[in-house]
Amino acid sequence: MAITDLPSWEPSAEELAEIEAEKKRREKAAAAQAAQAALNPPSSPTAPQATTSSMTSRRGQLTSGALGTTYNTDDFNTRFEAGEEDTTEDSLTEDGDFLSAARNVYRFNNGGNDFVGEDQELADYALDTMGWFNYNLPKMTVDAAIISRADDNTKASFLYLMDAYDDKNISWDGTWRFIKGVGLDPTTYAGLASFGIGTAAGVTAKVATKEGLKALFKGGARNTVIAGIEGGVYAAVDDVNRQVIETSVTGEDMDFGRTLESSAKGVALAGTVGFAATPVIRTGGAAIGKGTEVVGKAVDKVASKTVSGVKSVLGIKDRPDKVSIMERFRVAVQGSPDILEADTNLINRVNTEGVTEPKLGITAALMKIREAVETATKRGFAGVDPETGAQKRKSLGEATQMLTNVLKGVTRNADGSLDGDSLNTQILGMQLTQAEFNALSIGVQRNISDLYDELGTVVDKQLSGKNMPEEELDELTVLREEIEDLIRQANVLDEGFRSTAARSLGSRQEFLYRGELLDTLPDDIKADKNITQEEADREFIALVEKQKTLYRKDTEIRKLSGEIDRAIQKNRIAKAAILSEQRRELLQAKMDEQNPGIGYKIRATSRRTIEGINEYVIGTVFTTSTIVVNTVPSLMKTTYKPFLNFIVEGDYSSVGMGKMSATYGAMFNTVGTAKRAAIAAYKYERSMLTGDYSKFMENHNILPQRFKSWVPAGSVVRFFPNVLNMTDEFFAQVNYRGFVEGKAVGNALAKHQAELASGKRKKPLKGDKLNAYVQKEVDQVILKAYDKLDAVKIKSQLLEQAKARGMNPIQAKKFVAKEFKKNESLFARGVNREGRSYTEDLLFKRQFSGDGLASSTAKTYEQFVKDNPWMKIMGQLFFRTPVRVFEEGIRMTPGLQLIAPKYLADLRGSNGTARQVRAQGEALLSYGIAGYVMMQYAQGNMTGSGSGDYKRRKMQEDTDRPQPYTMKFDDGTTLSYKNYDPFSTPIKILVNAFEAYEEVEYRRRQGEYVEDEAALIRDRVYIAAGSIFNAIKDANLMSGLADVTDLMTDLSNEDSWYRDIMKFAAKKGQLAFPNMIYKTKNAFFESEPTLKDPRGFLQHLEARLDLGITEVSKQYDALGIPRPMEKPVNSLTGVFITDAEDRRKGKTDEELFVLRKLELISIATDSAIETPKRIPSYFGNTDLAATPYPDDSGRTLFDRYNELYRGDAAAGTPDLVEILYPILADSKGLYGTASQDGAITQVVRSVISKQRNLAAILLLEELGKMNTFSERQVRKAKAKAGLRDDNIFPNVRD
Repeated sequence: MAITDLPSWEPSAEELAEIEAEKKRREKAAAAQAAQAALNPPSSPTAPQATTSSMTSRRGQLTSGALGTTYNTDDFNTRFEAGEEDTTEDSLTEDGDFLSAARNVYRFNNGGNDFVGEDQELADYALDTMGWFNYNLPKMTVDAAIISRADDNTKASFLYLMDAYDDKNISWDGTWRFIKGVGLDPTTYAGLASFGIGTAAGVTAKVATKEGLKALFKGGARNTVIAGIEGGVYAAVDDVNRQVIETSVTGEDMDFGRTLESSAKGVALAGTVGFAATPVIRTGGAAIGKGTEVVGKAVDKVASKTVSGVKSVLGIKDRPDKVSIMERFRVAVQGSPDILEADTNLINRVNTEGVTEPKLGITAALMKIREAVETATKRGFAGVDPETGAQKRKSLGEATQMLTNVLKGVTRNADGSLDGDSLNTQILGMQLTQAEFNALSIGVQRNISDLYDELGTVVDKQLSGKNMPEEELDELTVLREEIEDLIRQANVLDEGFRSTAARSLGSRQEFLYRGELLDTLPDDIKADKNITQEEADREFIALVEKQKTLYRKDTEIRKLSGEIDRAIQKNRIAKAAILSEQRRELLQAKMDEQNPGIGYKIRATSRRTIEGINEYVIGTVFTTSTIVVNTVPSLMKTTYKPFLNFIVEGDYSSVGMGKMSATYGAMFNTVGTAKRAAIAAYKYERSMLTGDYSKFMENHNILPQRFKSWVPAGSVVRFFPNVLNMTDEFFAQVNYRGFVEGKAVGNALAKHQAELASGKRKKPLKGDKLNAYVQKEVDQVILKAYDKLDAVKIKSQLLEQAKARGMNPIQAKKFVAKEFKKNESLFARGVNREGRSYTEDLLFKRQFSGDGLASSTAKTYEQFVKDNPWMKIMGQLFFRTPVRVFEEGIRMTPGLQLIAPKYLADLRGSNGTARQVRAQGEALLSYGIAGYVMMQYAQGNMTGSGSGDYKRRKMQEDTDRPQPYTMKFDDGTTLSYKNYDPFSTPIKILVNAFEAYEEVEYRRRQGEYVEDEAALIRDRVYIAAGSIFNAIKDANLMSGLADVTDLMTDLSNEDSWYRDIMKFAAKKGQLAFPNMIYKTKNAFFESEPTLKDPRGFLQHLEARLDLGITEVSKQYDALGIPRPMEKPVNSLTGVFITDAEDRRKGKTDEELFVLRKLELISIATDSAIETPKRIPSYFGNTDLAATPYPDDSGRTLFDRYNELYRGDAAAGTPDLVEILYPILADSKGLYGTASQDGAITQVVRSVISKQRNLAAILLLEELGKMNTFSERQVRKAKAKAGLRDDNIFPNVRD
């Protein structure tokens, strides 16, 4: 085929004129700059610039003309010099150079448009611009990053404004600019939080003396240290940003010695300010304290009235006549000794005080119920006995009245349902202790169960005793109504006890009243099913009998459990194993009886199968890199946490130092035990300190460790989760012991000092005596920090381990004996609440409490996923851990931390001192992280996610520029910080926000918002939300969310929704292949691994498994070059370090140059350049990537198309790089904007379009389909010309 239409550059006359004009303007500017440099050579970097001989004067000359005042703005190279007179805002308004510089900066910031207005307005613009730059660190950082890449004229102008503003005197306008800048600076609020009050101390000496203090501080030495840290960070960021601009003008290197000196000055001044402000804060604090005291008294007054009102509502002063009822009531309450003790105390109070408060009213009512249901009769049934029946009804009536009075404050909604808030308020208002709550809750359950049993008996006698005397039937009817009334009142009370707001562990037990019987009476059945009363009664009796059967089985199970415990206690492990199997069978029988029919068995089997699949996938998705990523944050937090707490707590005396030293000492001394516990945790697949399963399983293990005691199963699948559990256990043991012992030492030292201060101890203890004193206190705390070892409980757990390993009773006996002897001491559980909380937070294990909207939503979703395990595999495999990791990341993000759940409450100390210290430490850490990020970003050493458009992001990745989410070092090496959450979370959010703000400003300078200011405001507002979303989507362990997000994006294309669903399903299918094997294959068994671009279901499986069942396309860059995997071995180590050579990816200088230029075009025009997989004009609706090429090469049509597109001399296509390189090498911008392509961009697009067309035609020729293509073109031409019209329209006859 003769190719006559090769791609060429043929710009139009307008394009040529535009290019020529731009070229002349730039040549003129360069010549003027060179001439100016010749006249005014730059002074030596080491020489002081005390005179104006080498630069233009500080005060520029104004020239008046017919068109008004004009300034020299084209070739600005003037440096500001401080004169003898003070610099004021008024003097700057008369400074010609200041106004010239302002005009240049305005022109740069507004797409080349000149400022229109008075000199005062121009000066105000410059002062406001510099105000934002000086007093808002994020704005300063982005401005420094932008200006350092601007033209020389703009850089010199901005430097002049910066120096001039720095030299000017304080003013009221300047103070207002300070307030605005600081108020909208998120690092301000990180500073506020680190002090626990609304303040921050991080100001440089210059800013502090000129504009006043940011805030006040409250804590002596603590203020000094924290203020000094923040001051040092602030000063360092300020200096680096200024140097970025200065060096961009002078060409000198950054002087980090100067930065260190500025930081030291910031530490000294801010620390002094923090200390000096302490008396003022303390005075203010006292006033605040008085105000709080007044409010507190008012609250107490209202509360006392409320309590007295509740007492008057009860109105019952009767005391039970028989103390023997106490024994009967005690039987109704089952539980731990503390519950039994609380129950006894309540009964004693009823007998001595009467019903004086709500909880005693409940107790008395329960006693009356026991009296009623346990009344004996001569004829075997109390309801028909004249004497005892009357007594029974009297007791029931009194109990009903008592509960009615107690629940008088409970209201109902418009539909008749109970108002949950008023019910919870009523229960919580009783101010029950935990033991009292459990005792009453269990008592209510037991008594309702007895009432249901009694009601069932009454209803049964009514149905079977139709021939009874009418008088006895009437007695039964009255008794039934009284029992039902009492049940309804008791049901309300029980609903309060079992509600979400009031529920507690240990408050629910297995009685008759449960399951289907909850809140169900015959009338409810009749109304729900619309049946007769007799039918409803019979169904009710059947329901009661069913629950009785289940209750009897529960009794048998409890009895069997007791026998197992006794067997273990006597060390008869084999017998215990046999009994344990019997109990399992009994539990299964109970479950089958509760859920009759095949439907339940199918659902149960399906659920367990899905849970097993989830467990398999979780086990296979992890790799060695996961271990690294999981270990690094834990190691870092273990290392710095005690020191950070020491700084924030502010006790720098021997007590604070002793506490910190003891914490580190205990952590070091616990390493040996922690190692043993970690190995045991791996072996037993659960935490030794807390008893929890792996945080990544978030449930229980499904797959047994072994089948038949020798076939590995779950232990292999869960290898990586178990390794992660092992590392977590090590850090948990170390940190728990360190926290508990460190706090105990601090308390002991503080106690010793208090004894000296009070005179209780005359002389201070020293040396060994002091050590012995402290050790005695510590030993007592440590003894209480772990639960007592229970041999029966430990052996029971080991017996479960033996069963999981498929052992028979004899093997189980040996296993339990061996493991018990070896690891008994490791089974001591940590019970110190603060220590557990500290450890759970450190390892991201804390459960959702359900308090507050965020926590309750998360808890609800977590429960929903547990109830519907298919949600894991289809959506997000992990939930609690990523949420906790991201939550901590947000708590370390300046400004955003204030919206984190419970952060403000923690900061105020509402959740305890330990959590307050944590919150303040996170705030201080966030200040340091923000400072580091801003310094690095201003220097161009840090990247974020790049564009939100994945196609544009791909173009960035295809160049040799630093990849997304990397930080660059001086030698050009880059390190990816993407996966090191939570520490990378604030970095990602901040850098994403900086990049997004830069892009918005870039579009504004392009003029894209000229006619739509609302869009500018909207895009600026979206910056924060978009930055957070990208940080979540790109977070470690969040691939499931990313997949779902991609699916939602793909489904927006209605034409391919079914392909998108199949693609999503195939991605999930890929999870069947262990990730470790896949990464190992790419790292060591592929010579040149490339990124794949699977399309359909089979292609996704092939890309992962290499089954040889179909061809899979490679991914290609904008030039049609295959995209290689960048150092695949990094995916195994979890540490992504690349150098300049790695980032070249084997490409030539010309290829990299063209790719960089194409990326600039994509940024300028907000578009992406990629080779299409569908070319309708040539191939119809064929997906080239999904269609094999007809040979044995293993290629697809898309692979061959890209080969032709990038250049194949043998086939007849020229080299695309050879065409584009000279075009782009000669270009000087002219890329265009998002709404209009520039001249160069139009040429490039034309070249690429022609190259694509040529590649498509050649591919058609190779496939032998040119005739088909030609025929299609002819048909299209005929249709366009109307030659294929048919005037006989369907069913149109007139």
